[in-house]
Amino acid sequence: YAPEKIPGLIESNDGDLRNQAGETIAVLYEIARDINSVFAEPPESLLITLEKKANESAKYRGKKE
Repeated sequence: YAPEKIPGLIESNDGDLRNQAGETIAVLYEIARDINSVFAEPPESLLITLEKKANESAKYRGKKE
């Protein structure tokens, strides 16, 4: 139940919560790969969201520096 809600936290306004959600997703998929789970590959929609957030973060850091 909880893993289904974690990707939604990536859209949070709270930066710390977004970071923790991203790290949690990464750990879950690493574990899934280690046990050869059928869930070892993230859905395309999650990959698109993570890429979008990474780009936003890079732009923000660039402006801040």
